[in-house]
Amino acid sequence: MKIVQITAVPETVEAFLFPLMRKLLDNGHEIDVITSDSSSKLKNNEFIIKNKIAVYDVNIPRKFSPWGLFTAYSTMYELFKGLKPDVIHTHSPFASLIARRAASGAKVPNIIYTSHGFYFTENMNWFKKHFFKWLEKSAARKHTDYLFTVNSEDMDYALKHNFIDKDKIINLQSVGVDTKIKFNPLRIHQELKEQLREELNICENEKVFTFTGRIVQEKGILELLQAFEMLNKKHPDTKLLLIGETPEIEKDETFEEKIKTFIRTNKLENSVLRLGFRVDIPELLGLTDVFVLASNKEGMPISSLEALSMGVPVVGTNIRGLREEVIEGKTGYLVPLQNTRELSAAMEKAMNNFNPPNDNCRKHAIENFDEEDVIRKQLHIYEILEKKIKETQDGGI
Repeated sequence: MKIVQITAVPETVEAFLFPLMRKLLDNGHEIDVITSDSSSKLKNNEFIIKNKIAVYDVNIPRKFSPWGLFTAYSTMYELFKGLKPDVIHTHSPFASLIARRAASGAKVPNIIYTSHGFYFTENMNWFKKHFFKWLEKSAARKHTDYLFTVNSEDMDYALKHNFIDKDKIINLQSVGVDTKIKFNPLRIHQELKEQLREELNICENEKVFTFTGRIVQEKGILELLQAFEMLNKKHPDTKLLLIGETPEIEKDETFEEKIKTFIRTNKLENSVLRLGFRVDIPELLGLTDVFVLASNKEGMPISSLEALSMGVPVVGTNIRGLREEVIEGKTGYLVPLQNTRELSAAMEKAMNNFNPPNDNCRKHAIENFDEEDVIRKQLHIYEILEKKIKETQDGGI
């Protein structure tokens, strides 16, 4: 089959889709990618080049923009007419709304949509929530053959509100984590930990809190800093690792200045370590005592699942996705949204009550969010579609 994977940004392909794409290629399928790749970052990726995957650069808006949506729609429509894919598999909210309608108009026979968390959330204002709910429901009913969700709440919501028939929706339970090899605490030996501690100037007796992800406001970075500052006053022998960057499209100088000012004003320069982009996330999680995610919204956050797979407890906000990852007292603690005092108290509680690598944390990740299980569910649907296509072709002979 000819399959087109579609995302708003190339980082999504690199972070989440390569394992699935590798399996599809192994099964003899052809893959193209459509994404906003003006810098050719994805096009020059070693995996993409090695497997001769074509990458088509389309400027896909990440925020609601009528003209931007129309332009992207027109471009995708023409691409689909030319490429004639058997399947399009689309990811991310606005890219998916555009792509499914364009694919339907271009008569692409099979359309899969992975919702990495519906764009509307419980905390959104009434009008906005119902507007985006209507958009999602309309696209699901008219332009979607299979809907994949990454959490149970979205699947239940879609079924309750008749987005799609029950046999056409599958809960993947995340995009999956490599629990067996990459995020396995057995890989991180004591010598490696000592080298990292020396590099980062972290003493043996210091407790380490970690965040990994995009350094943007919706990830609750300021709330995390405020909570850590309260904790650090009581426990000076604590460090906070902020790992990640701000994507160019989300650069906000005002927000960045707020972070710098807070750290400087509260004299946290030696306690908050901003590490930027790192490739050694498993190793850094091997040093971590508590992982913290104070996000305002998520689908099913992968960073916290990586932490759980490493046996690290998670303190997170009581939102969609995290509610399935965090079992109170067993794999971490949930706190109300934007409540820095409760967040700080939960961080302290987790620091005192858990001793990573924790068996409950790792077991929960393996049993519910393993990458192989997630890929297996998707490949099953691809096999159904391949069989349907062959039957159609044989019937036309």
